[in-house]
Amino acid sequence: DIVERDEHETGDRRKLNLGHTLAHAIEKCSNRMNHGEAVAVGTALIADAAVKLGVLLPADRDRIVNVLEKLGFDLAFDVKRLLKEVGKDKKSEDGMLRIVLPVGIGDCEVRPMPIADFAALFA
Repeated sequence: DIVERDEHETGDRRKLNLGHTLAHAIEKCSNRMNHGEAVAVGTALIADAAVKLGVLLPADRDRIVNVLEKLGFDLAFDVKRLLKEVGKDKKSEDGMLRIVLPVGIGDCEVRPMPIADFAALFA
C-alpha cells in the first residue's frame, strides 16, 4: 500500500529504508552477510545513533536489538569500516544522506544529514 501511494519514494515510502543506509555499506564490506542480515545490523546501528541524537529512548533501542538477536542475527560489526562506503549510497545527494531514524517502536522519521555528521555518530 505504501509503495503504491508513494511510487517515487518522496514521502512515507522512504521510511521503509530503515537500516538500509548502513546495510548497503555492510554488504560491500562483508562477504558473509546477505541483504536481510545487513539490514538487521544496519537497523541496530541506526537505533543506537537515534539514541545518541535523542530521538529514541534507550529502552526502545534495547527492545529493537533484543528482538533482532532473538531472531538469530549477529549484530557485531566494525562501523568505522563502513563510513567510507556510506557516502557512496544511492540515497546520498550532494554530501547529504536521508537517514531513517527510529523514533519509537513502529515509528520512524526521515532526516537529511551531512555525511560528516552521520559519521560522527559512530566515532
